[in-house]
Amino acid sequence: MGKSTTHRDRVYDIARSYVLQRGASGWSMDDLAAEAGITKRTLYKMIDSKERLVEEVVVGFIAGVQERIGAIIASERDYFTAVKSIMAEFPALAGGLGSQAISDILTQYPDVEKQVIARRNDLTAGIIAFFDRGIGSGLLKGDLTGGFVLQLFQAMVLYFIKASKGDEFQKNISAAFDTLMTGIRAGGSDGVKKGGEQ
Repeated sequence: MGKSTTHRDRVYDIARSYVLQRGASGWSMDDLAAEAGITKRTLYKMIDSKERLVEEVVVGFIAGVQERIGAIIASERDYFTAVKSIMAEFPALAGGLGSQAISDILTQYPDVEKQVIARRNDLTAGIIAFFDRGIGSGLLKGDLTGGFVLQLFQAMVLYFIKASKGDEFQKNISAAFDTLMTGIRAGGSDGVKKGGEQ
């Protein structure tokens, strides 16, 4: 790995931390260059503006979640294990996008907001299609829709993000997930469809 790649990675790591914790206003390109150990001139050779950097960080954050969820859907053979793995991504996504820092960025940079909305819509459509597949294959209750199942999970995650802290959050979200899965599985609490099929 070359020196410029190392500097670039360091700049983006620091910028990601700044953006997700402070938004766009709580730091300057001077701050970023100083913490990365480079000159401001070198920084502007890597990235042409603060707005562009903020956009890359925010859109990259969503793209990373999108890629992880896509990989889970593509590789996990057991549907319910995949659902649980996908739901494990939601707290980070909801916490990141729901933070005051990101809200401030979306207000300040309308072009970033457009990209975030487009990415979020793509992510939402993929997850809804995944739940619809579970409904269509008889694994989830047939009177549900993928959109409704997604709304249930989002509401649950947002509630526990606000109501719980640290280890309590993980314990509560895990218990709520198991309870919700019992309610939406076809065949009730044992997850077995009529006729004994899994």
